[in-house]
Amino acid sequence: MNKLFTGGVDKIVHAWDVEKYSEISHESTTKTETDLMSYHSGEIQDLLPIPDLGLLASAGLNNKICLWRMDNM
Repeated sequence: MNKLFTGGVDKIVHAWDVEKYSEISHESTTKTETDLMSYHSGEIQDLLPIPDLGLLASAGLNNKICLWRMDNM
């Protein structure tokens, strides 16, 4: 499956299936409300895939960099 990741003003990293043109998931579907407090509380400014490690890094206006497992999204 080919995936595309997006992030923006909604403070959420979204994963998309580019073959089906549909959203697969976003990080808030796998986190509790308490967990989400430690993630982006501001707009997501940048995404960087790290394919060798299977990770996606996101940087936000809240001065945090978060790492996501791409296979979980």
